[in-house]
Amino acid sequence: MPIFFTLQRLMDSWISREYRCLCGKLIFKGMILEGFLEFKCRHCDRITIVEGIVNRKNFNTVILNSNYQIINISDSAIDLLGYLKSDLIGKGIETIGTINKDLNQKIFEKIKLAGSILYKTSYRKKSKELIPVNTKAIFFRQKGKEYILIIFNPIKVSEFSKSKRGNEDDYGDVTMHLDTLGNINFVEMTEEAVDILKYSEDDIIQRNIFDFFSEEDKSEKIRHFKEAAIEEKSIRVTNKILTKDGKEVIVDSYLIPHYDNFGIFCGFESSGWISKE
Repeated sequence: MPIFFTLQRLMDSWISREYRCLCGKLIFKGMILEGFLEFKCRHCDRITIVEGIVNRKNFNTVILNSNYQIINISDSAIDLLGYLKSDLIGKGIETIGTINKDLNQKIFEKIKLAGSILYKTSYRKKSKELIPVNTKAIFFRQKGKEYILIIFNPIKVSEFSKSKRGNEDDYGDVTMHLDTLGNINFVEMTEEAVDILKYSEDDIIQRNIFDFFSEEDKSEKIRHFKEAAIEEKSIRVTNKILTKDGKEVIVDSYLIPHYDNFGIFCGFESSGWISKE
């Protein structure tokens, strides 16, 4: 396999992670934002290709310069928003955003102080359609220049939530953060959900989501979860969940990828709606 580079800009920064060979040896530590690099393991001679996050499938990213102008945007983001890349390069982030330039500047000043922030906003497609998005913005420096990396995922409101709730801002009866194995590290429930499920938040936190599945559901849903975690993609599922007193209830859930401060996939944010039928 030939060594190849498609780098427009390779931005080394404090955003770093470890890339390891299949044999377990460390081959590279850092973060490639754009392009591909090929490394040969010194231990076993295996070739490993490290992919920049802008190139990754189903990974919506935008890179801004210090003037909050778009200097690169991932193909996945382009496909989602419907623009050509040439439509956006050099334009301000407000071209796709719904926040005006002055407010964007205030937000980005906070990002510089905090290192990164999570927030919800809306982006505008070329068709003028607005889509709500979960956004992580990360500040970094490279060669004395300042940049912001934006990672975003659409907040999709499922048809069942629209029909039963009628409110696109409704985040469901149960909201959870799950790690890549399905362990629950955050949960928030409505009073109605507590009454139906009989669990308190303390009963659920730090447990595995699959502990609450009926046996007939468990193996198939674990497989779907693992596939989604590997591909870092959003999934919508209908599950039979066991209440604390052993009854089964139907919960429709939507899971979106969740990323840490380094832009690395670390699990899912899940919103669930309990069937009242």
